[in-house]
Amino acid sequence: MKRPELETTPELLAERLKERIYASIALLAVLLSMSNDMRPGEAALLIGATAISLWMASIFSVLISRAMVYERHQLTRAEVQHQFVGHAPLLASATTPLFLIGLSALNLFTMATAIKISAVWLLVFMAISSVLAVRKTHASVLHKLIAASFAFGIGLLIITISELVKGTGFFN
Repeated sequence: MKRPELETTPELLAERLKERIYASIALLAVLLSMSNDMRPGEAALLIGATAISLWMASIFSVLISRAMVYERHQLTRAEVQHQFVGHAPLLASATTPLFLIGLSALNLFTMATAIKISAVWLLVFMAISSVLAVRKTHASVLHKLIAASFAFGIGLLIITISELVKGTGFFN
């Protein structure tokens, strides 16, 4: 028998993808704020703490808002478990940056390279997610292109702002 928290419906899949995209945008901003000479342990702690904080904040906000709206102060175990599993994609977004930071710790490449590859990975993930999301719609090709470009554009905006503010050398 399937466990209820592992059920997948279109609504649950959309919710989980939303969480992953949200975390990707936030992690991109954090990655680009990091110093290229940061030690791998510090960088991993920052990325990990960011992902866990986003995960906890997301769960907390849903649990509190549901308690207020439904006027119940005690949530069922199934509701709490659903929130923990449903928001897990926030944590998944940190896996590639953490892996690349780990490779940097092994001196396979520099921290600057780990940051750039991680940022590009998150941008590619957002772009692919956008393309996959709009391909099934009945919109015109132009509208699909605009919609698919939106998440990628957010990522590029974050990179551009980071470049203007701190001169990261991302485009070098």
